[in-house]
Amino acid sequence: MKFKPLSILLSLLLVGCTLASTQPMPTPTLAPTSTLALPTYRNTPAPDAQNAAKTFLQAWKDEDYPKMYGLLTSISQDAITEADFEQRYRDVAVNMTLITVNYQVLSSLTNPASAQVSYQVVFHTTLLGDITPDNIVMNLSLNRGSWQVQWDDGLIMPALKGGNKLRLDYSVPARGNIYDSSGLPIAAQTDADGWKFSPGRILAAVDPPSSAGRKPLRDHERVAQ
Repeated sequence: MKFKPLSILLSLLLVGCTLASTQPMPTPTLAPTSTLALPTYRNTPAPDAQNAAKTFLQAWKDEDYPKMYGLLTSISQDAITEADFEQRYRDVAVNMTLITVNYQVLSSLTNPASAQVSYQVVFHTTLLGDITPDNIVMNLSLNRGSWQVQWDDGLIMPALKGGNKLRLDYSVPARGNIYDSSGLPIAAQTDADGWKFSPGRILAAVDPPSSAGRKPLRDHERVAQ
């Protein structure tokens, strides 16, 4: 009988431990934090280089040289004045007897800040017919969202690159020979010798001193002498 209190105490301890082990553990909560927006990307394509080249070439066809000059890069404008730029194109037009110029853009290659455009021109002239030089490559630079032309003389025609000049030399041919039906010349080129007499000077001539006392010469005798 004296062991009962101890048994009761052990039972209470076991029950307490069981109740303690069955209590749910508190779930930790995190304090709310601000979230960052995901970055966005925007792809801005470069303008069409072919359109820039066509604008330059069309201004050339229209003889709008101030507009052409305005499409050049600042480096190109530093290398040649607007007056010299216009005179360069006018000199070429005069020397080839240019009527008009036509162009065709063939292809292009575009990089983020530079581009190349290949084109062909045809010069319609009065004396030389149609002139079609080799294909030409135009280099362009992107500046503030627009293409500008890196100009040199080769953009007119490749043969002018480096400052070469175009000059038209012409000569009037001699008159051709004319023959009759039998093959004899009616009008033909030939060499001829000519003699020129000045009667006034002959008549004004005087006899040399050694002729003193001699009979004066008649006019026909002077000529014969």
